Amino acid sequence: MSGKRLYVSLGFDVTNILSSLLERGFGDGVELVLLVPKTRSERNVNAIKNVELLLAELGSRGHHIGLRILELDEHNPSKALRDLISDIKESDGDVYLDAVGGLRVICLVMCMAAMLVMKNVRITSVAESTGRRVELPRISLSFLAGLSGAKLDVLRRLSDGISTLSELEAELGKDKSTLSKHLSKLEEMGLVIKESSKPAKYKLTEVGELVLMALG
Repeated sequence: MSGKRLYVSLGFDVTNILSSLLERGFGDGVELVLLVPKTRSERNVNAIKNVELLLAELGSRGHHIGLRILELDEHNPSKALRDLISDIKESDGDVYLDAVGGLRVICLVMCMAAMLVMKNVRITSVAESTGRRVELPRISLSFLAGLSGAKLDVLRRLSDGISTLSELEAELGKDKSTLSKHLSKLEEMGLVIKESSKPAKYKLTEVGELVLMALG
């Protein structure tokens, strides 16, 4: 299915769902997928009904948002993860994961899915102290698998303050064309950003620093 898809871990307070939709400016063409435990409770059922009423009200005002329920087995996290990943991969558009309520196991499954899926997935939550929505850094295991030793060497040198192709060439003994390919791939992975063009200078992104801290 094309278009934006928003997955929300359903808790008992559905106001987070409204704020998630409004803050992103979501309207027509968005599919809202509620992640609910396979074992339903009366409060789960009531929360789903409240979401349906909310979307009906938005629909009466011209905002038509699709709704679907995805049941996840909180007692079998591996199966829940497979089911969620399978569902995410069916989408052709941007995917958003909003871990704002519901069971902790489902929220953890959402985090793992965001790391494993090879597509543009953004995961957010809400800070309990302020109520502000925060976006987590995207670190995908799928692209980390392709992070070779040579690319890690480039990240290490950038962390040391070396920033240009000429400096990297002198430090690593690699030709500029090879280093340029490494840097392009690291940019694509979101680990490096180009600061300037003449001369080209590079630096680590926040995610790049985290990855290097973990793997370096």
